[in-house]
Amino acid sequence: MELKLSLPTSEGVAPALLTFRRSGTRFRGTVLVYHGLGASKEVQRKECEALAEAGLLAVAIDAVGHGERRFPDFDARMASGQSFHYMLEMVARSSDELPAIVDGLEALLGARAGRFGITGISMGGYIAFAAPSREPRLQAIVPVLGSPDWRLGAWPEEPLLARSPTLAPQDFAPRALLALNAGRDRRVPPLAARRFVEELRAHYRDTPGRLGYFEYPESEHMMREQDWNDLWSRVVRWMERFLG
Repeated sequence: MELKLSLPTSEGVAPALLTFRRSGTRFRGTVLVYHGLGASKEVQRKECEALAEAGLLAVAIDAVGHGERRFPDFDARMASGQSFHYMLEMVARSSDELPAIVDGLEALLGARAGRFGITGISMGGYIAFAAPSREPRLQAIVPVLGSPDWRLGAWPEEPLLARSPTLAPQDFAPRALLALNAGRDRRVPPLAARRFVEELRAHYRDTPGRLGYFEYPESEHMMREQDWNDLWSRVVRWMERFLG
């Protein structure tokens, strides 16, 4: 089943698409799903279906400036020399909405929502990495093709660098974090995520099974189909394990 609704936030409303296989009972968990740069919530329908098949509630959300709330000058922003700043701005504003979004889903679903998790792809992966510092109720976090280091691609004077997730490793443990990246990705090189997970291991010393990293050495940012299918099965299993 698919249900469209708008969740109130400080930005106004966040258009969302809920995908589920059963109603009236408690879900195994609720997973927020964020798309990539320039895309929209509808792009992730296939991935949301896979989460729903596992008994989870998938909530695909239009990030700030995207989908039903796409900025009128979006293309001009992305074509400018400040495109990375504009992307970080949308990432920051989208992550700032997370408490209101979780509040709205809890009010709508009550105990049926179960535990909350978040995953996101590319720009959505940036949002997922930023999530632990904004919303403590997110118990499982899976950034896909994202980076926790906002310094890469930014001007040194970028004002949002102070919010780079790499500066707040203490905000992650003991929540279950799995980072998934592509080895040949030139758009979002995997090195930053790989290093950050290694840095986090000290924070997960007592719960090492709640921290994971996997990289697909043969894939670029637009991943090979077989790698993408394997990657998303890992996302689903991680959410089942830590939310179910």
